[in-house]
Amino acid sequence: MLPTTVPGSMESTEITDRGEKSDHMSTKELAVVAPVMEAEEPEIPQHIVSPDDKPAFQPNKNFPIFYVAAGVIIFVLVVTIGSICGTGHCGTGGGSEAMESATGREALRQDFELQITAGLRSVRFGLDDENSAYEKALDWIINADPQKLEPDADNLLQRFILALLYYQTTARKPWYSCNPPQGAQDDTCQFSLYVNHDVWGIRWLSGSPECQWGGVICESGVVTGIHLTANEMNSQLPAELGVLPKLTKLDFSHNELTGTIPSSLMLAELDLGANQFVGTIPAEIFNNPGLENLNLGNNTLTGTLPTEVGLASNLVQLVLGFNRLSGLLPNQLFGLSKMEWMFLESNQFTGTLSEAVGNLVNMQYLMIGHSSLDGPLPSELGLLKLLRELNIQNSFISGTIPEELFTGSSYLAGLDFGDCNLSGTISTSVGHLTKLNVLLLANNNFSGTIPEEVTALTGLYQFSVNGNQLSGSFPSALCSNVLPATGTRLAADCEPERDTGIAAMPCLCCTECCEASTGICSKV
Repeated sequence: MLPTTVPGSMESTEITDRGEKSDHMSTKELAVVAPVMEAEEPEIPQHIVSPDDKPAFQPNKNFPIFYVAAGVIIFVLVVTIGSICGTGHCGTGGGSEAMESATGREALRQDFELQITAGLRSVRFGLDDENSAYEKALDWIINADPQKLEPDADNLLQRFILALLYYQTTARKPWYSCNPPQGAQDDTCQFSLYVNHDVWGIRWLSGSPECQWGGVICESGVVTGIHLTANEMNSQLPAELGVLPKLTKLDFSHNELTGTIPSSLMLAELDLGANQFVGTIPAEIFNNPGLENLNLGNNTLTGTLPTEVGLASNLVQLVLGFNRLSGLLPNQLFGLSKMEWMFLESNQFTGTLSEAVGNLVNMQYLMIGHSSLDGPLPSELGLLKLLRELNIQNSFISGTIPEELFTGSSYLAGLDFGDCNLSGTISTSVGHLTKLNVLLLANNNFSGTIPEEVTALTGLYQFSVNGNQLSGSFPSALCSNVLPATGTRLAADCEPERDTGIAAMPCLCCTECCEASTGICSKV
């Protein structure tokens, strides 16, 4: 505690006696001597006084007020001084002890700052106001942390960074769960380790080791990962997370995080999907051969996909869908031979799909729909022997479907080519795709008839061919293969035309019929 400061001076009001001047004569006046008879006592006139006499006391009307006020002031001073001395802040040692205590606390704070600043490799203290996340985290470490760490504690830096993460991501409101305990509140909490997967943990900023806090993953007492999904984390992420030496995984998906993505997050797994991030993708995060999984989808990111993506040679999953990214897909992207998942849909990418796509020999899910990509589909898609899903829906891709695609991967389960500029016929080779469940070809320029080989696709439950220039009828054998179930969708131009009353493609089992001339569809 800092010593109580007492004002060093107090303005006093001088009270002056303003009584009337005495009418008595001055003691220095000369005496007049009268004749004295021997037998008689000398008679002194009444107005003659002895030099030892004093003027008679004249009452002052302000006398009671003056002395009462003076008494009150003296009493207050005595009480005040007594209380100050009672607390040890006066006398021979109280003040010096308080000063020494304050100096000691300041020195301790400086020790903490030096240790943390050295670990962070940056100076942030003193640059922020007392309500900043940095100051709050430092104050908690020094004054409120039940563990009462020393400045040289091995876990000081990581505990401070986790406290900083909490304070910075609660700038607008607390988290949904695992906030610090209040009062007699229990330390345990339930949180989402993954979406729809709740587990139990310990509240953040509690007295427990930070490796027990909800979502914190450690090895040998060192933080290696943090998983807090759908927890209403808000505001910006602290770049200091990247300082944690063993941190490899972060999953903060489905939160309310804002601002730009810190370039310091060079990790093996980074999932920031379904947040409110803006700005560009930091090129630095790809300058990391250890990067395996990157999910930045469902944000508001802009700019291009950095060419540095090619440096992430071990990248397996890349999710950038539902942003505002633009420009060409860099050639370096197609040199990542370990890639299995590439979700780039719902952006503004332009150009053609490179023939180098054939280098992605481990690709299983290639989603590039809802974009401005154009040109033909490269035949090299047939080299992707492990491909399971290909989505180019709602793009400007044109030409025919390469034959190699139907004979390439035996694992293909989904092809979504709807709302493009594709033309030609539906190949009879489609029958080779025996595991195909979804084949969406609506709103293109296909012609001819539906090949009978489609009926060999016994697992097909979504098949749409409406909005084309096809003729003939819908294969009745296909109707017997498809069992009514949730998610089943069979769509064709089976709605009778208004002027003729005749459907362009009669269908007995379709769940959705469209009018060929208008494209208006209705469920059956």
